[in-house]
Amino acid sequence: MAYYAPLIGLLVWAAMVDIRARRVPNWISFGLAFSGIMLSLLPWGHISATRATLGLTIGFALPFALYLMGAIGAGDVKLVAGVGAWIGPVPVLIAFACAALVGMVLAIGKSIQQGRLREVLRDSVLLGANVAGGSVGAMARPTLMTNTSSPQRTLPFAVAIASATIAVVVFSGAFAAR
Repeated sequence: MAYYAPLIGLLVWAAMVDIRARRVPNWISFGLAFSGIMLSLLPWGHISATRATLGLTIGFALPFALYLMGAIGAGDVKLVAGVGAWIGPVPVLIAFACAALVGMVLAIGKSIQQGRLREVLRDSVLLGANVAGGSVGAMARPTLMTNTSSPQRTLPFAVAIASATIAVVVFSGAFAAR
C-alpha cells in the first residue's frame, strides 16, 4: 500500500480542492499522469509502460464522453486519465464504473437536499432516452450537473473518483496478498 501513497494523497487533495472550489487543479492531474508513466518505466514499477499508457488513454476516453455531454468537468477527465496511468487499463475501468455509482449517489443526495429530486429524475430519464435513441447532440442535460457558474449546482466528482480509486487499490491489494 505504501507504493500507492502518492496516488492516494493526491486524490484526497484533489477531492478537497474540488469540494471547496469545484475544480481539479491541472498540476494534480498532470502530476499523476506523468508520475504514473515514469513509475512504469522504473524496475520496481508494478505495471508496464504499455499498461500505464493504455490506462491513461482509457482513463481519458471514458470520462471524455461524459464531458462532451456536460455531465462532468474537464478536470475530472484529466484526473481519471492520471489515475489510469497509475493503475492500468482494467483497474481504471473498474474505478470509473465505481466512481459513476458514487457520483450517482452524490447527485441523488444533493437533489434531495435541494428539493429537486423529481426534476433530476425527469432529466435523467430524458437523457437516457436520448442516448438510447442515438440523439446525443440534442439531449437534455441533467440540471444538477450542468456547468454553471454557481458552485452549488455542480458536484465534486473528484470525491467519487478518489473514493472509487482508493477502494479499487485497497481491494486489489487485499486480493493480491492472498
